[in-house]
Amino acid sequence: MRRILAFALLLGLIGGWTGDVQARGGILAGSWFTEVSPQPVPPDIPVPPPPFVSILNFGLAGTLVETDTSVNPNSVVEFFPPEDFPPITSSDGFGSWKRTGRHRYRCTFLKFLFDREGAPIGILETTLDLKIKRDGTLEGEGQSNFIRGTDPEGEVFFTGPVILEGARLKVERR
Repeated sequence: MRRILAFALLLGLIGGWTGDVQARGGILAGSWFTEVSPQPVPPDIPVPPPPFVSILNFGLAGTLVETDTSVNPNSVVEFFPPEDFPPITSSDGFGSWKRTGRHRYRCTFLKFLFDREGAPIGILETTLDLKIKRDGTLEGEGQSNFIRGTDPEGEVFFTGPVILEGARLKVERR
């Protein structure tokens, strides 16, 4: 009985400690509401796509799940001339993350790309370098690679830079 009580107390202390650290912005794990801004790539893309909203969910074990309002299962987006690459839709993103320094992280996620009929045509691979700022907000920059076919090691036919800013999603939002 004492062991069970001691274990329960320890779990309560650890749970309270990680929640406190997370609330102060000390760890990445949790869900973040972000605004992503694609950057121009002269001369190929002098005017980038408009900014969009993304939710990033970082698991304690280094897992990552992503969804956004730009390329997702409910959209059909035309990024490139149709003769180069057809209009696309995608899966949500799945990936991993690691700590690279104090309040600094790197993550990569993949999204499968589909044509209008649902046939797989590529992969969107995004890698981000992230920083949790003193005020607890998130900032980052990175790049997205468009890959032909369903092999993550396949031909990259376009790379575009992105920047993002975000805030942690809280249980009590209002």
